[in-house]
Amino acid sequence: MKMTKMIEEQAKVVLVVGKILNKRIRESARKRVLENDLLRAQLDEEARVTDNEVTAIVASVTALAGRVAMNEQIDDAQDAELTALTDRIEGVEARALVPGPKGDKGPAGPAGPAGTPGRNGSVVYVGGGSSSAGGTTEVLAGTGIQTSGTTTQVTVTNTGVTNLTGIGVSLSASTGDVTITAPTVSAGTGINVSGSQTTSLTVTNAGVTSIVAGTGVTVSASTGAVTVNASASTTFDAPGSSAVADTVSAGSSTSAARADHRHGRESFATPGSSAIGDAAASGSASTLARSDHVHGREAFANPVASAPGDTMAPGVASTVARSDHKHAREALGVTSIVAGTNVTVSDATGAVTVNAPAFATPGSSAIGDAAASGSASTIARSDHVHGREAFGTPVVVNAQTTALATGSLTTVARSDHVHTVSGVPVLLGTVTLAATASSITFSSIPQTSKHLIIYGAWASNRAGQVGDTAGLRFNGEAGLHYYSSSGSLQSFGDIGNPMGATAMGGNVGFAHINVFIPAYTTTSRKQSVGIGAGATNTTFGQTVNTYSGIFNKTDAITSVQVVVFYGLFTVGTSLQLWGYG
Repeated sequence: MKMTKMIEEQAKVVLVVGKILNKRIRESARKRVLENDLLRAQLDEEARVTDNEVTAIVASVTALAGRVAMNEQIDDAQDAELTALTDRIEGVEARALVPGPKGDKGPAGPAGPAGTPGRNGSVVYVGGGSSSAGGTTEVLAGTGIQTSGTTTQVTVTNTGVTNLTGIGVSLSASTGDVTITAPTVSAGTGINVSGSQTTSLTVTNAGVTSIVAGTGVTVSASTGAVTVNASASTTFDAPGSSAVADTVSAGSSTSAARADHRHGRESFATPGSSAIGDAAASGSASTLARSDHVHGREAFANPVASAPGDTMAPGVASTVARSDHKHAREALGVTSIVAGTNVTVSDATGAVTVNAPAFATPGSSAIGDAAASGSASTIARSDHVHGREAFGTPVVVNAQTTALATGSLTTVARSDHVHTVSGVPVLLGTVTLAATASSITFSSIPQTSKHLIIYGAWASNRAGQVGDTAGLRFNGEAGLHYYSSSGSLQSFGDIGNPMGATAMGGNVGFAHINVFIPAYTTTSRKQSVGIGAGATNTTFGQTVNTYSGIFNKTDAITSVQVVVFYGLFTVGTSLQLWGYG
């Protein structure tokens, strides 16, 4: 593969060499043609021969590269062929014509006749003298220029701009420079113009950008004119009448109402009379009352006389008494008036004056105050408020150290208050099996207590055995991370033996379990575990077993799993997880 790459690279070099040789040969030939027509024919033949030979060399190199690529290596014959091709390239390069040094300038030839102006702005220049006399030898055409003629007479024709006129356009007569002055574009109604007046302008339609023709509306495609046609079938009709309690409605009529139309409305009528004892009613009349209407009412009449011993009665009169009415009373004269609190009697006129007491701020009340009539000579307003105790925060209760006491604070607790209780176990979870299971798990354990305690009663359905083997796992770890009571590492912590299905001598009740896990949130040391387990059996009586172990990791405990290995925990097995401290 590397050799193939070498051949391909050499082939590219050959192509480049060929192009260079062709260019050098053609340029040399073109220069010499200008000096000698006979030599030009010879050079053309030489260039054609060289072109053919270079083409043949390139074809040979390409074919050789293909054969080498198929063989993946170069044999002796191919190596010799490559050497021969290299020699041919060097030979072609050696034959390439290279321009020699510039010769001495010959004497000036005689001046030729003056040229005549050409049409369409062209001018014919005719140089005199022979080719060795220093006359015109080469004129090359540029942009907008065309050349024609021989080495002795050259015609240069302007094929570009010959005439330029227009608004905002100027042409320099001396230099031919064209200057285009951009017109100023200003914004009109509904048109915005932004950008530079000399480089780039943006014209934006800021008015109506889209109109969709609808009923009675036409849009001209050629001019954009919008025509709104009133429907020829539109007729004017009298509007309908409206009544009290009518609901709003768009209507369904196809006719139109005039701008000065009026709706029929209810007429005015005389309001009815009202009497004492009338009940409120919305009424059923279809007429309206004017805003200054007056209802008929009862007439005024004199109140009757009252006497001592009269009983209270509503009366039967259909008339009313004025607010300043007076009842006739017995002719009992005042024989004595004694002034008292807030009461004064004029010695001169005998007038009696009763003075209302002043208003004052009511006093504050506190828990335990006894009821009392008070002794103030002032009175309280009907919306008065007594000062009361403020609300306070309930105290923290420690189950181990807080003694019963009435307290001394003068604040009160709200009815939904809660005491912070410390020093007592907090129930974190309870699992009671309604179906057999191979394990019981307490997960997402809050890290708010100091220690964990597991209480419970358990049993296994392991057949033919007094008990089963159970274990304890933390954080889902099932590897060899637990030291047993004997000091060996195992995949679970010793936790005791739940009673089996066929206990020796008969099984009375479930086995009981009590697990203590101290400092379960710590990460600075390995966790230790203490376990106590007991069972009642008619053969062995009451048995109590204790275990201990170490969780050989420093992770805080966030989940606890109790597993049974030979049978399943039976229905009714119940465990509780408590946080303490």
